[in-house]
Amino acid sequence: MKRIFVDCETTGTDPKKHGLVQVSALIEIDGVIEDQLDFLLAPHDGAIIEDSALTVIGATRNDIARRPDATVVHVEFTRRLKQYVSPYDKTDKLLWVGYNAQFDVSFMREWFARCGDNYFGSYFWWPPVDVMNLAAFVLQQERATLANFKQGTVAQHLGIEVKADALHDGLYDVKLCRQILGVLESRLTPEDAVIPAEDSAR
Repeated sequence: MKRIFVDCETTGTDPKKHGLVQVSALIEIDGVIEDQLDFLLAPHDGAIIEDSALTVIGATRNDIARRPDATVVHVEFTRRLKQYVSPYDKTDKLLWVGYNAQFDVSFMREWFARCGDNYFGSYFWWPPVDVMNLAAFVLQQERATLANFKQGTVAQHLGIEVKADALHDGLYDVKLCRQILGVLESRLTPEDAVIPAEDSAR
C-alpha cells in the first residue's frame, strides 16, 4: 500500500489567484515512511500575495521571492514521485492523504498546469483521503467540545503534543496529519457507525 501525505503552504486560499510557497510530503509504503519531501518555492508570476497568509506562514514578500522557481521545483518533485510510482501504469498510484485534502489537491493541480504538466492525476488515486472529514466522523459525539476543527486543535484533542510555533510549516503539518490519522484509525470501530447494521437496508 502506497500513501503520500501532503501539505501545502500558500499565499491565499484561492488556487486560481494565489500561489504555492511550500510543498511538503511523506511517502509511506506498507506503513513505513520511505521518503520525505520538503520544497520551498516562489509563487508563480502574477500570484496575489495576501498579508494575512504571510503572517500565517511567518514569511515576508522578500523571503518568498528568493525561493526557487516553481517550474524548477516541479521538475524535482515529479522526479522524486517517479521513484515510487509509475505515472504510465493505471494500477500503480499513490493514495493522497491530507488534512482538508481538497485544498491542497486544488493548489497542486493548478501548480502542475502552470508548469505545463497536465498529468497530475497520473500519480495519485482519486479521491484523496481527507483526514479532517474522517476526524469529523470519529469525533462526532465530541465535536461540541472543540473550539474549532483546525488541525492543531484536533490533534491536541486526540492527545497528540502540538508545537504551536511550528504549525503552518508544511513538513511539521504533514507529520502531524499522519499522527492524527494513526489515532483515528485506532479509534475507528464498528460502534462508530451512524446507522445500526440492522437498519442499514431500510
